[in-house]
Amino acid sequence: MSAASINSVDHAHPLDGLLYDQTNLEALCAERPLDWEEYAHMNEFHGNASVLKRHAGLPQDEPLPFAVEHAIPYDLDEAYEYDVNCGLPAFLAVHEKSARLYQSRGLDWVPVTGFTYHYAIDLFEQLHPGEAAPRPRCGTIVFPDKSTLLMETDFDRAAFASRLSALPREYQPVVVCIYWRDFLRGQHEPFLSAGLPVVSCGHLRDPDFMLRLHDLCRRFRYSCANDLAGSFALSILSGCHFFHLRTQGLVQRKGGVTMEMDHDLTMDKPDKSACILASPFPPKDREEQRRLACELSGSAFKRSREELRQIHGKAREMLSGSIAAGQIVFDGSIEDRANLHRLLPKGVDFDGWARSFCKLHIANTREIGTILLRFEFMPASEDCQVLTIRVDQEEYLEISVSRSLHDAFVMIPEGSGACQIDITSNREHTLPGEKRTRAFRISCLELLERETCTIAEPRTMWPANEKQPSPGV
Repeated sequence: MSAASINSVDHAHPLDGLLYDQTNLEALCAERPLDWEEYAHMNEFHGNASVLKRHAGLPQDEPLPFAVEHAIPYDLDEAYEYDVNCGLPAFLAVHEKSARLYQSRGLDWVPVTGFTYHYAIDLFEQLHPGEAAPRPRCGTIVFPDKSTLLMETDFDRAAFASRLSALPREYQPVVVCIYWRDFLRGQHEPFLSAGLPVVSCGHLRDPDFMLRLHDLCRRFRYSCANDLAGSFALSILSGCHFFHLRTQGLVQRKGGVTMEMDHDLTMDKPDKSACILASPFPPKDREEQRRLACELSGSAFKRSREELRQIHGKAREMLSGSIAAGQIVFDGSIEDRANLHRLLPKGVDFDGWARSFCKLHIANTREIGTILLRFEFMPASEDCQVLTIRVDQEEYLEISVSRSLHDAFVMIPEGSGACQIDITSNREHTLPGEKRTRAFRISCLELLERETCTIAEPRTMWPANEKQPSPGV
């Protein structure tokens, strides 16, 4: 970005003093592996999980025990199947209408908490107390219609850039906020060619995404888009006066199917139509769009830090307290995914592949006395792979891998009420045909009842291809 473009108006440019390096497009938009750490993967979208944890003072290194509504639910008429089937008993809904929708799908508990962005604004003020005071606003921040993780979106960006450049002086300077996916596709170039500065909030999995967005929006008087997405409500919550500039002609490609249309047909639905009607150009009264932004983002349902911690505690108890004796086979089924989550795992994927450090939590040790773990390893190399198993931080078993499959019995101590099992490996591998780097796979896990299972040598390791003693010995 040139100095001339930054100083194109008389007063300070809104990009002066950015707190999150939003002009460093190469670094912010660099591709990242979709190496999910949350039980509900969409909790990681745009920093949802990170914001909630930091705001409420929850453990940063533990996945959330509930799913979070990951976007503003405009005109939502059916629940996302992924949210329903992610194997968690609780779902945090943005507003009551959305909550009723998810409750109708049989989720055990659906508290209404408002959209995560409300907590991101509070977190921003916690992190930057000296920056929280209003500053003189000027110019327009623009959010072009964007591609997503699974869909490419295109329209005449050059024509849109030309129209933005020609906006009256009151709306200048104009700055374009490009989505990570479109930066990687080179779709920021038409805006740069038109002399418009380009910024970004970062990758889909960037934990600071919402903080960057608020840091940008709090500097501008206006916000603008040619579609109707989260940028409408969120920029208004950050104090912008939003206006809509429709573009003609849209191409979307998803799953090998290309669709060409005059405009995004979802903008004709009631919620989005109301937002567009409240956002004319030139901008007029802003009260109606503020009302819509608050309603659609669930402003009235925002919870305190203490309430969020209570919700977290109840959801965690619901999850771990429902564990029972039985076998989990990591075949990707919804039932086994739910059973795995009841062990509050860290570092274990749905298919059983684990990182070099992972852990499991046994909540009801009065009933569960033994865990049978079947480990699967990559083909042996010259370096010996060693697994160390700890129970409540005490070393329990060390395994030197010489076969592709090993079984291990781990006895659970009595009297503690709960215990933690940590498994550490000395090396990881890149999985064939994937970008994931993992150490080993738990192909099967069986929880055995305490009263029916005793093992003579609990520290002994029995290779899977050798005769093993019966659990009832």
